[in-house]
Amino acid sequence: MSHEIVLQFETIFDEWIQNVPGIKELNDLFENDFPRQRVEMNGTDGAVSDSLRGRISNVQRSSLNLSVTIDQSAHPWHTILRIEGADRQGLLRDITAGLARCKIFIHHAKISTIDEQVRNEFEVSDRLGRKISLQARERVKRALR
Repeated sequence: MSHEIVLQFETIFDEWIQNVPGIKELNDLFENDFPRQRVEMNGTDGAVSDSLRGRISNVQRSSLNLSVTIDQSAHPWHTILRIEGADRQGLLRDITAGLARCKIFIHHAKISTIDEQVRNEFEVSDRLGRKISLQARERVKRALR
């Protein structure tokens, strides 16, 4: 479906370029400086998955030993996660990978490290942009502790 939408958009865009006075000339100038890169859509999903597979396998899945506080009232649309603990190399990657496994979307983050202690705050939601459910909060706590 998404491939069809992209192709429809390209067709509409190409027609617009041909029909609006002055746009074709401007587009031609732009194309000469920055040629349009056409990507073969077949196999793209597999290439992305293959690229990410190595990154995900490096993520620590054992206990992260972090303190997790979840606040549903501090923000009108999102849930606030406050995460504290001892800093180490790769910790932010492991935190964000844990959130991704829980299907949590990060909208904003405040990352700080003071005296080898992290104090991170994440504005998060579910995949629909809503505050995270009780079940999702429990999954997050298990994933980050």
